[in-house]
Amino acid sequence: MARVVDAAVAEHGRIHVLVNNAGISDLRGLASEHFDTETFRRVVDVDLMGVWHYTRAVGRHLLAEGGGSIINIASILAEGGNEFVTPACQAAKAAVPPIGEQYEGLAPLPREEWKLGVPGIHYDPQAQ
Repeated sequence: MARVVDAAVAEHGRIHVLVNNAGISDLRGLASEHFDTETFRRVVDVDLMGVWHYTRAVGRHLLAEGGGSIINIASILAEGGNEFVTPACQAAKAAVPPIGEQYEGLAPLPREEWKLGVPGIHYDPQAQ
C-alpha cells in the first residue's frame, strides 16, 4: 500500500482524498456452515484489511500534509444479509466504519452524518 501511496504522491504532489470502495463477495449463496475458510479470508482481506491498509497509509500522508479526507464505503448489507451476501462480506463491511476512529488528528464524522450518506473521516486540526 505504501508503494501505491508513494507513487500517487510522486505523480500528483499530494493526496487530498481517499475513497475506499473496494469490495468482493462470493455469489454462490452458501450458508455459513458450507462456507470455506479460504474464500472467507479472501473476502475479509479485500473488504476489511484493504480499507485498513489504505486508511493507515493515506492517513499518515494526510496528517503530514496538514489535511484531507478519507471516505470509507461500507455497505447497507452489513446490517443484514441476503442470499448473495456471504458471512465474510457482511462481517467485513460491518467492521469498516470504526476503522478510522482511532487516528490521532483525524476526526470521524458523527454517526448521524453517516445516515445522511456522508461516510468518512475528515482531517480536523482541532483534534490534535
